[in-house]
Amino acid sequence: MVLSIAPHDTLFRFAFRDVQHAKSWLMSMLPASILAAIRWATLQRAPERLHGVQLRNHTADVVLLAKAKCGANVVFLIEHKSHSDPRLANQILRYAVHLRHSDHGKHGPPFVVATVLQHGVAQHGVASSAASTSTAPTSLPLLAMQPACPFEIDDLRGDDERSLMARPLTSQAKLTLLCLRFVPRASTSEVCGMLRRWQGLLQAIDLDGHRDAIATLCWYAVAVTEAEPADLETTLSDILQRKDHELMSTLERYYNNGVAAGKAEGMAAGKAEGKAEGKAEGERQGLANAIARILAKRFGAATAIHLERLQAADRVQLDRWMDRALDASNSEDVFAD
Repeated sequence: MVLSIAPHDTLFRFAFRDVQHAKSWLMSMLPASILAAIRWATLQRAPERLHGVQLRNHTADVVLLAKAKCGANVVFLIEHKSHSDPRLANQILRYAVHLRHSDHGKHGPPFVVATVLQHGVAQHGVASSAASTSTAPTSLPLLAMQPACPFEIDDLRGDDERSLMARPLTSQAKLTLLCLRFVPRASTSEVCGMLRRWQGLLQAIDLDGHRDAIATLCWYAVAVTEAEPADLETTLSDILQRKDHELMSTLERYYNNGVAAGKAEGMAAGKAEGKAEGKAEGERQGLANAIARILAKRFGAATAIHLERLQAADRVQLDRWMDRALDASNSEDVFAD
């Protein structure tokens, strides 16, 4: 059962809000010139004041802070996208402007290094770091004058499993990229096969005591595929050489909570839709009754045919008949469509 929550966001943030995992990813994808300008030992989670209300409201994925070798602050803005988003360049620009205004040290506003992890189904074209609205030759001088924030994209959609396995990442960062790239829409047998191929990474995470990370990775598999928790628990028991009852209970809890959340979401949507429909019908009925009263006041009681038409009419027809009822010379003119 695929759960109605934001599994990509949850998995991405779980891994990359940890500085060591984010650092390994940044160092694997940024240009050498950027890498050489940063004092990587200073990398840390950005303080809450740096995010600010505006950035939190727009749900920036991860914001990290470091020192440049020149002494200035550097803010790393890390976004992830599971689809091509034509608004990405404007989104990055908005975040960058906010971040540069949020922290002014003795070296001036911070440098912003914007990065994007792209995954999901391959599509034609990748979002450009240039916020272009037209590619016509006559628009090029105008385009050159538009504000933009360049950003680096790590597009996983063209990577195969071997290339991702070869990247110099922490075990958890590597597993996160592999899951985002290959797990969605996979069958139960395919997911279990992936876990067996990635057993070295899973065992490394388990030896470090990060069972919550394994639970999150497996929850993600349950959330984005049709795999059942019991199938994953059996596979993991073989890989980790132990029966992990805590993992099973965690998976079942996440699974059941997700199902409950999906049901609640559906009920809320149905209730909201029913409320909106009820309100619209009440307004329609009130308008029909008002027209009937105006007709009765001006021309005597409405005929059965007219009343029947009023009850069957939609809001557009009723609005038109109301305008006519106010100045028509007789009731037949009101309904003369």
